[in-house]
Amino acid sequence: MLIVKEDKKRDVAEGQIFVELTRNREQSIIDCDRLGYWCDKAHLKHFVLECASVMSLSENMELFKTILDKRI
Repeated sequence: MLIVKEDKKRDVAEGQIFVELTRNREQSIIDCDRLGYWCDKAHLKHFVLECASVMSLSENMELFKTILDKRI
């Protein structure tokens, strides 16, 4: 599971976006494998572009349509 949260109260230089990748979270939130870090939007953009590069155009279009639908 990928979790992305923004905290505008943090200093920009320290990163305001927290990205966390977890495995086995559905079994136990305490015992799951977790990797998390703070970053900025430039690093998040790079991450998203790398993820999008392994998906087809139609899969990307469907994904971004879902994102846009949630924002409206």
